[in-house]
Amino acid sequence: MYASDSSAAGTGEAIYAKNFHASGNGILAAGNNLNPVYITGGVGGAFSSTNIGVFGYGDNTSGSWGVLGRSAAADGIGIVAEITAAAGTSDGCGILASSNQDNGQAIQAQHSRPAGDAIWAFNTASSGTNIGCGIYALTRQSGGSGVWAVNTHTSGTGVIGAGNNQAASYLITGSGGAFTGDSIGVYGYATKLGNGTFGGYFRNGGSTAYVGGRYDNTDYKINGTGTVSTIVKNTAGERVNLYCPEAPEIYFQDYGEGQLVNGKAHIELDPDFAINVTINEKHPLRVFIQLEDDCNGVYVTNKTQTGFDVVELNGGKSNAKFMWTVTANRADEVDENGNIISKYADVRFAPAPGPLESVEVKEAKANNREIMKNNKEIKEVESLDKKNININKPKNQ
Repeated sequence: MYASDSSAAGTGEAIYAKNFHASGNGILAAGNNLNPVYITGGVGGAFSSTNIGVFGYGDNTSGSWGVLGRSAAADGIGIVAEITAAAGTSDGCGILASSNQDNGQAIQAQHSRPAGDAIWAFNTASSGTNIGCGIYALTRQSGGSGVWAVNTHTSGTGVIGAGNNQAASYLITGSGGAFTGDSIGVYGYATKLGNGTFGGYFRNGGSTAYVGGRYDNTDYKINGTGTVSTIVKNTAGERVNLYCPEAPEIYFQDYGEGQLVNGKAHIELDPDFAINVTINEKHPLRVFIQLEDDCNGVYVTNKTQTGFDVVELNGGKSNAKFMWTVTANRADEVDENGNIISKYADVRFAPAPGPLESVEVKEAKANNREIMKNNKEIKEVESLDKKNININKPKNQ
């Protein structure tokens, strides 16, 4: 059948189909020598094909859409897309969208109700050998992003994500992203192993912090501006800060106590400490003694990789007790062949990374437009099964 409408008023229809039955279908159409497939309960149009069931095309004028889906029901859904195959060897998806426009979006969705979601996507499979996802987003633009999420409310959250079958948690005051897991809330991974690579980067107006990375051939767990601190309570029960001392070199420290016997004592370093420090003429062991009893005073000698001696001055023979502190340069980390993985022993005032360049976008999108006026509220649904959609194929004629 070929149908067209040439009326000048533009209000006619090339095809007008109406089924007066409550569960009837308006149009059933199938290509590729298939039988039509329809949905129990009736639809306005059901289209079947071995490749593309429905092809929608909007012309090149501004504001045109290839497909427009709308539901007038309070709990309706504009478009439902699902894959009903139980399993397969290929990567399928409910919706595949792409855009080749400089300022275009593959998918643009909005919801005008306070408790609504612009997009609700889920994978209901309980388990599988492949990695499934609710939404898979890909871009090849240097300034683009796989997912662009903006919440314009002053206490809103840009992205909320929850894994490990956990309930999502977010800040009342809002944030750029809120992520929840049973063991790890946020995972950052840089695939490169060279200098200037970090798993995470955090910044506010005055401080930056690089987390889990490498710079100038030294590995860092945290590197950034500001100071390192912990929070404790004072005698009034108020929360206060304690700060970590920081030095121009990378040191390990250990503490202990000893006692002179006839004016002499040998202190053996903990082997687990000794194996992780470098002690030689260039990197001496730094020993600090605090006497606990009366004597002539002491000096330290015979400092080695494994320990040191404490001797009383003027040939004293006391049995005085003392406390000791040792500080030594951290040893370089090496592999099984002795190659340096990360340098530590000779590091002093090493160069540091600066803030990364960022772009502040004050508007969600410069060309954002309202997709549909008077959008209806879409309530959350746990799965498509709640919609009780049954797919049926007519018997061969």
